[in-house]
Amino acid sequence: MADSELMANVVHVSLARMRAWYPFMFAVLLSSCGSGEVNTPTSPSPSPSLSPGAVAPTINYQVSGTVRDGEGAPVGGASVFVGVISKWPTPRFSTTTDATGTFRGDLPSGSYQVLVTKPGFEDVFRSVSVSGDTVFDLTIRAGIYIVGKVLEVGVGPLDDVTVEVISGPGTGRSTLTGHPIAGQYLLDHLLPGDLTLRASKAGYETLEQTVRAMTNIGNIDFSLKWAYGTCLQSVTPVSFAPYPSAGGIETVTVSATAGRRWTVTPDSPWMELLSPATQTGSGQVMFRVLSNPAGPMLPRRGALMIRCSGSEGQNVWVNQNPACQVRLESAPDSPAVFGADGGIGHLLLHVGTPSCRWQFTSQTDWIRTNGISQWSGDLSVGVFFVVSSNATGMERTGTIVVGETPWQVTQRR
Repeated sequence: MADSELMANVVHVSLARMRAWYPFMFAVLLSSCGSGEVNTPTSPSPSPSLSPGAVAPTINYQVSGTVRDGEGAPVGGASVFVGVISKWPTPRFSTTTDATGTFRGDLPSGSYQVLVTKPGFEDVFRSVSVSGDTVFDLTIRAGIYIVGKVLEVGVGPLDDVTVEVISGPGTGRSTLTGHPIAGQYLLDHLLPGDLTLRASKAGYETLEQTVRAMTNIGNIDFSLKWAYGTCLQSVTPVSFAPYPSAGGIETVTVSATAGRRWTVTPDSPWMELLSPATQTGSGQVMFRVLSNPAGPMLPRRGALMIRCSGSEGQNVWVNQNPACQVRLESAPDSPAVFGADGGIGHLLLHVGTPSCRWQFTSQTDWIRTNGISQWSGDLSVGVFFVVSSNATGMERTGTIVVGETPWQVTQRR
């Protein structure tokens, strides 16, 4: 196997997981000591005398050791990378332990990171300093991790959901979603096997699923809906996002069992109920969203709480934009009208509300944002977008939006 292929196999999954979940811990893990001991390196041999102007040859030292499991038995077939992960190219080697768990390679003097992986075992990170022939042993322990996300149906990522193992290896282990990534969870230090996961949160229907996890596994996802019981049948829509800062009047349709009574209550003073607070059977909820005045820098979030009882209900969420008052102008290097071949657009912007948080989105499938898509306040470099080639044979127009300010893009046929 080529060195680049082996490197990709060894590093890709581990680094992706570490950078996705713990970017602030990545450097700490790589700089901290891991399992095993480092033997004192041998002293380097004296360098031969060099003639004036000659360049000293690079001296490589042997770096070797043994990988063992938690019981002390050698582990063959483990992938070992020793090098500098954050820089490329740099001195490094990638190898696989033999049947005795042994690995070896050659490196010049320096400080390096060590990464050991094998399916069904937990990854091991550590650092090592090389100034002569260096021998160290590592211990990898049986274990896997499961990564996934929990979504609220029709809304998006749902935080503070308990995800727990209720049967199989790791029974009793649990975690919460949203710490640190919205809606996501991580269960690690699990033994391989068949296990059942449960996702639960007060007010939502509980979901379970059984997975065969013999190695690290991702995308074990859950979609939770509110507990309707025998009362509610459907609530549409369940989310208004993003909602304009100017406010407005909206209607929600509620389908409920005949004769069942339900109530609706806004949880925020900027949402006003315009229809009866208590209704029986199916009906509609009309409400007003007040304007979000200039000054606030972040979106605000509120809910209409529709309830049949303490355990039966549905929240209707409103995520309202702040009034950022974004002003846009075309940058000098941006085409006024795009040709059929497409190209790159560039907009300069100014935010009327200092430090206001805005998002940059496209409302057209043939235009995509490029680079920074959200920011707080002015952005000196502006924002960029890419216009795809036009094969329709007709001139077309599309819209991109920064904050709440639209910008029209025209492309020739």
